[in-house]
Amino acid sequence: MISREGLVLTPRKLYGLAAGLALLGLGLRLAPSRLPRVQPVRGLAAAAQPSQSQVTVADERSYTPIATQNVFSQTRTPPPIRFVPEGRPAPAPATAVPKRPRQPVFRLYGITAGAGGTIALIDADPKIRGAELYRVGDRVGSGRITNITDSTVVISRAGGSLILRLPSNRRSRR
Repeated sequence: MISREGLVLTPRKLYGLAAGLALLGLGLRLAPSRLPRVQPVRGLAAAAQPSQSQVTVADERSYTPIATQNVFSQTRTPPPIRFVPEGRPAPAPATAVPKRPRQPVFRLYGITAGAGGTIALIDADPKIRGAELYRVGDRVGSGRITNITDSTVVISRAGGSLILRLPSNRRSRR
């Protein structure tokens, strides 16, 4: 028995209270919900108040293309006009910024020296998966490898030299 200020709750009363709350929850779950009504705002002009047709969705068919498309498709293109909620101004069209051509990204993975000379392991060709082996004089992208040291590779290009460096934890220790 649980007692608090003269109130005695027996297990039978607790089970009855739990059953009553369960029935109340079931009734609220099954009862139809009512949407709140739109109240006109006092002090606004009649033209600024939304009409009943503006409050409800104008045409459900306009949402059909959105619901039928696969938004996770790899071939999906963005819509030509972005969604703008009613009552908000449409954004100004973005001005196109001319893109300059990007140089390929080279990544140096390792350098080794052997009887045949020094060899660098560089990921330079996006068409080939993984890294490739390069020696001094080999072409890499639009340039040539001119020097390979124990931690750097120098690639001479028309726009200047590009120096690839190994991270400090990958340098060979002699």
